[in-house]
Amino acid sequence: MLVLLLLATSIAASFTDNASKNFTFAADASGVCITGPVALNTYIALGIPPQQPNATKNLMTNATMLLVYQSEFGSRLVKGKGSSLPTFEQASNAAVLNRTTYSNGMLHVCFEQNVDASATLFIWATGAISKGVVQQHKASDHGIVRNVSLFDKKNSTPVSSVMATAVITKPPPTFILARTKTSHDFNLVFNLGGLALLFSLFL
Repeated sequence: MLVLLLLATSIAASFTDNASKNFTFAADASGVCITGPVALNTYIALGIPPQQPNATKNLMTNATMLLVYQSEFGSRLVKGKGSSLPTFEQASNAAVLNRTTYSNGMLHVCFEQNVDASATLFIWATGAISKGVVQQHKASDHGIVRNVSLFDKKNSTPVSSVMATAVITKPPPTFILARTKTSHDFNLVFNLGGLALLFSLFL
């Protein structure tokens, strides 16, 4: 129920990577939530590159990196800047962890973080934590999400009732857009040269 309430008050971008992992990222003006199935000491990272919106290379360089994982001692947050290696400049628990759960291998972490309302390009990664230190992810364990708006562009404020979702699989890249109502479900699917978008509306 907590997740549903979160999604009802924010815009989220979700995707599935080539290993069939399913990570969800949600944000509003002052907070970010990251959810996904991971083992202990395995991180999920969301990156916001400074080169917006059409960058094609060096996306990690100076990107804002928000990384969460579950250790034996609880949920942890790492914030920093990415580099082209890629690596992280670590700062442990630099923001407030508002809500965290870890149950049956599913991690859900929310924390305070200002997010640029104009961002439409995001990167993600998953990898190991060794002795509390972030390890470089494998070549197959990262990706890019493009043309995802976290905010209402007209007002530059969070949209309170709509969740935009982009589902990515490799190979081949596939995007799905949909619309859902809480009382009953209905779908609108648009294919634009292989691009589809899924919108979910919570009333």
